[in-house]
Amino acid sequence: MTKEEVISELESKGLDDILKLIKEAEKGKLAELELMEQIGLLQDPTLNEEVLNLLRNLDVEIVYVTHDEEEEEDEETDEK
Repeated sequence: MTKEEVISELESKGLDDILKLIKEAEKGKLAELELMEQIGLLQDPTLNEEVLNLLRNLDVEIVYVTHDEEEEEDEETDEK
């Protein structure tokens, strides 16, 4: 899919939060995105992969975290 096709698909599905991420990446305001690999960004696995590829092409580093890493970060935040 081209960038325009991905954006059109996201617009047609009303996925404004994902469109916002792409716009932030285009402006250079999104350097890294943390995701749980088994969840991803979208329920549609094909569109999810297209969005992730688009973000990578915009120099966003996709960092996959495990459930354990998320719990550790939450605990550290709670302790502060």
